[in-house]
Amino acid sequence: MQAIRLVDLFDLHHAPGHLLRRCHSRARAIFDELVGRRTGLSKQQVAVLIAVAQSPAATHAQLAEETGFDRNTLADTLDRLIAKGLALRQRSQTDARAYEIQLTEEGSAQLERLIPLSFEVQAKIIEPLPEELRPQFLECLRMLAGVDSVQEEAADDAARSHTSRPPKKAHARMR
Repeated sequence: MQAIRLVDLFDLHHAPGHLLRRCHSRARAIFDELVGRRTGLSKQQVAVLIAVAQSPAATHAQLAEETGFDRNTLADTLDRLIAKGLALRQRSQTDARAYEIQLTEEGSAQLERLIPLSFEVQAKIIEPLPEELRPQFLECLRMLAGVDSVQEEAADDAARSHTSRPPKKAHARMR
């Protein structure tokens, strides 16, 4: 009688970590095809541009919280955006220890061109899912990511649109 090896009990196709990695790879490929190769921007850079546009004069700490990036990754991403002339960093008027980030005119213009593409990327990522499962899938992702309710509502609006148009409701974030 042959003993069962523990490794034989492990099914990669039912392992959340493995499946998330594969989903991440697929999402990255879709982003690169629709946005990255056209603009030269990374997913992280686009996320930071969006976060800065939604929270003008946000500090590094606020942007790190908003994007989920660690401060080192955020600082590197901001340095690249500043070098490209899309964002600028200046001392906070209310806290001399902090820097605030704002979009430049070119950054705002670039973001306006990026938003329709970003909606297209998001729609293509969830395209394989039946439409009725998409809200539940997004809710589960938000739970895993620990995303707050303002972001949840905006994500719901975006998921429902399934087009390159922005959501109907705009959510202002209070800080």
